[in-house]
Amino acid sequence: MHEAGHLQDESGSGSEDEMPQSPMEAPQNDAATSLSSHIDRVGLAPADSSPPEGDFASNLRASHEADKRKGKAVSRQIALWDTLLDARIQLQKAMIAANRFPLSDKTARYSSHPMACEALENLQHVAVSLTEELFILQGDLLRINEAIEVPPRKRQRLNAAPDPDPVDLYRAIMQELSASASALETAYHPWLVDTLSKWSAKVQAVAPNVLLPENRGSFMRNGKPSQMGVVILIDNVLRSDGARLLDRTRKRKDKHTRMGHGSPALIDEEAAGEEQVDVDVFDDTDYYQQLLRDVIAGRGNSDGHAGEAQWSIQQRERKAKRKKTVDTKASKGRKLRYEVHAKLQNFMVPVPIVGGEWHEEQIDGLFSSLLQT
Repeated sequence: MHEAGHLQDESGSGSEDEMPQSPMEAPQNDAATSLSSHIDRVGLAPADSSPPEGDFASNLRASHEADKRKGKAVSRQIALWDTLLDARIQLQKAMIAANRFPLSDKTARYSSHPMACEALENLQHVAVSLTEELFILQGDLLRINEAIEVPPRKRQRLNAAPDPDPVDLYRAIMQELSASASALETAYHPWLVDTLSKWSAKVQAVAPNVLLPENRGSFMRNGKPSQMGVVILIDNVLRSDGARLLDRTRKRKDKHTRMGHGSPALIDEEAAGEEQVDVDVFDDTDYYQQLLRDVIAGRGNSDGHAGEAQWSIQQRERKAKRKKTVDTKASKGRKLRYEVHAKLQNFMVPVPIVGGEWHEEQIDGLFSSLLQT
């Protein structure tokens, strides 16, 4: 009785008619209270329990700010990509000029000239300085990623030795720079492969047909899209067609020739139609034309007209250089040579009226009456 009175005092609402709670009902109430608190804790509240209006507005504002930052980041990435494309397009002229340099057996004829020596020395300084700046930029970008360990390298300078032979010094520096570039590529190649595989899987999950080219089915297997990633596809192409692709970069696709090898007009017509493999030539005109088409399609304004015209001229030159099929048995009048003219539309030859009902005097009288003559 004393405990019951104590419970009534604590509740503040007890009455004499209320019966004390049975021992069987107490565990059920405790379980219901525990379940309710668990639902509130994990966020499984009823549908009518909406968040406060202030929290909804703040979440919407935060989502809007996040989308704005993403949009600005994408805009900066597109601007950076356009800048890199412009730089690559500008370098195409330098690559074409480099393919015109004479070979080693005819270099002395040009390098002995004083103006050529001065120009060569200036070119060496600019090329080495640009290469060093690119190495520094690439190293700084790679050091941001903790998964890549950038190998140490020594900065190269042309004036390292007193009065050296400029050609021999430049050759040695280029060998060291090539070794440094190979070491740097070896360092970040595993991360590059992992990144390509990750994003290839994400893209294929959204668009399975993205790896299919538009004009040929090289990535198709039995008429169906290939489920392999882009890394495996690239490895397969390089393994099967690597030699052919390498030969394509060693074929001169422009109308220029090397210095000291005669004028293009003196080259035999049949030899000019066939693209000869030259191990001292690097010509990626196909890749350059694809970049040019991407720039034209991406910008879609008047700035792309000049590039489009240049690409069209190059396409016509390539078609003109292709070897024409010549029938060797058609000489000496053994076959009649002729050209088929295109059909004339809406054309009818004059048909004279012979034996008609009207004679010439009647026709003249008709036109005289019409013309009042």
